[in-house]
Amino acid sequence: EIITTLREVHRPINSAMKSERTRLSGPAIDLIATMASELGTDFELLLHLFFPTLLLLCTRTSKVVVGRARKCIMCIIETTQLVAVVPYFVQSIRDKSVSLRTVAAECTLACLNSLNPPDLEKEERTKDIEAFIKISIRDANAEVRKTGKQIFQAYELLLPNRAERFV
Repeated sequence: EIITTLREVHRPINSAMKSERTRLSGPAIDLIATMASELGTDFELLLHLFFPTLLLLCTRTSKVVVGRARKCIMCIIETTQLVAVVPYFVQSIRDKSVSLRTVAAECTLACLNSLNPPDLEKEERTKDIEAFIKISIRDANAEVRKTGKQIFQAYELLLPNRAERFV
């Protein structure tokens, strides 16, 4: 019932998250984090409705909004353990926003450190991670490059044979 209800009201929630008023956007972002932690892996059915908006918030100039969105994304990664978030980060690393690329790099590293290794070993996910590494280590921002290097090191530890072929 919760998933059906959230699907029905996703537009107003996304609209509230996008609001410039932090008193409106904050509780909406917190709602998504709470729903993700309560639903666990079932949140995957709602991922496509809310995750792009959270990533969009990471492009804002307000550090408060970026921080809240980043915290919510990290909560989704840790509580749902969904590998389906990785392709969103691969798309985000190509964005012109430095704050979004930084959050995408930090969250990809969090994925490698916390998600189930057998899920990450799937061909499609390894290609996503390799594409992310290629782009992040050439980024104009030093922080993104540094995190990209950490992602590669974590990738080497998780999948040594695959990393050897990748190099």
